[in-house]
Amino acid sequence: MANNSTGGRPKLTYSIAEAAESLGLSQVYVRKLIAIGKIASVRFGKRVMVRKPELERVATEGVA
Repeated sequence: MANNSTGGRPKLTYSIAEAAESLGLSQVYVRKLIAIGKIASVRFGKRVMVRKPELERVATEGVA
């Protein structure tokens, strides 16, 4: 998960699209996993975001 255009600061949260791309999954599947509680997310207004540690957890442990 590389730094994006955040002025050299590491990203703390990722959009559904970014999370899906970094995990190699579809956006629909990531949304489903969030809906059933397999991936933790945070809401900023209408935006649903996934925190970096959660992405790393899913990448290493999977979603049993």
